[in-house]
Amino acid sequence: MEKINRVLQLVGASASILIIVGCATEETITAEYVMPPAMVKDIKAIDTLSIITNTKLSGNAAKESDTTYANGCLQQSVAARFTEEGFYRSTDIVWGNVDGVSKMSDIIGKKESQHGYARFTTDSEFKRANLELTLDVKIDSETVKKNVAFTLKNVPYTEKKAGSVPIGAPGTPSIKTATGQFDVFAITGTGTLTAMLTDKSGKVVYQKTFPDLKYSYETNEKIHSSLPTNAAVVAKMIIPAVEMMVADLSPHKEKRKLTVNEDGNIKAVVLLKAQAFTEAISTLDDSEKKTYADYENLGLAYEIIGEYSAANEAFEEALKLENGSRIATDGIARITKVLAGTDTLQKLDAKPTDIHFKKPEFK
Repeated sequence: MEKINRVLQLVGASASILIIVGCATEETITAEYVMPPAMVKDIKAIDTLSIITNTKLSGNAAKESDTTYANGCLQQSVAARFTEEGFYRSTDIVWGNVDGVSKMSDIIGKKESQHGYARFTTDSEFKRANLELTLDVKIDSETVKKNVAFTLKNVPYTEKKAGSVPIGAPGTPSIKTATGQFDVFAITGTGTLTAMLTDKSGKVVYQKTFPDLKYSYETNEKIHSSLPTNAAVVAKMIIPAVEMMVADLSPHKEKRKLTVNEDGNIKAVVLLKAQAFTEAISTLDDSEKKTYADYENLGLAYEIIGEYSAANEAFEEALKLENGSRIATDGIARITKVLAGTDTLQKLDAKPTDIHFKKPEFK
């Protein structure tokens, strides 16, 4: 196999691997890939998003004044996740909105105030996709009696003396498990998030409801602690829904745990676990006689740095020596999926957006 001499030339925005993460456990390494959105075929039609939110709070812990904060929390959480992936621009009432920028400009002009808004637009034609989010949340707080299991440990002492000084000698401890009822202050949240996405032409391209959003917090009434705000409750509740939404709508990063074959070249195994992937490749390439375990580990190293053809070749060599090898079989299946995802992103011309909005639309 040709020795690697270009391993540090990682592929660009539409490539499949971006970041290498450390060892997850003693025997595994973790790779991160970029995969295409699960439910959107034309990302160019939604690559500038205006996120519109409507949050309704109910329950005995909800206050009307908290609605604004919870609404903003929802909007910013979703915008931040899309921005973090880097393929879409998200806009609010100022960014990319003609009326919003004009009104802001008037206010600033009248008050002659210094401000932190750069009056640029994210889309010169002011065409944006709209992601409408409706969140219905119930937040309750109450004191409840809760059965709590705990352990009692009894250590008997036998009195002895060292001369005239009394001392104690511990005996065999006895351990008992018991259950007691305690007053607990509990905050619970339940909710439903509904999402509807229309593209730049106004066509609905995505509709989904995320039910059974949940949050819980408990503390002993005798312990004084800072309680979570309703906005914080909302922020925690929506995390699973937001992650699923990102996977549905945006090119996104997915992590895989890859198992190192411990039976391979010991030096290469140590290098793999230490994230020294190119050194592991060099070590295995220099080995004149490789076992199937060596080929598996070679495939893993190539896979992590994004050299998928070389990884596939190594896994195939492993299967020739050990038919049905799990690591090699799983590796070929992963690479097939990642390459299909890469091809899809290239066809969609999916590239990270320029986060620096340089074109001024207003002066």
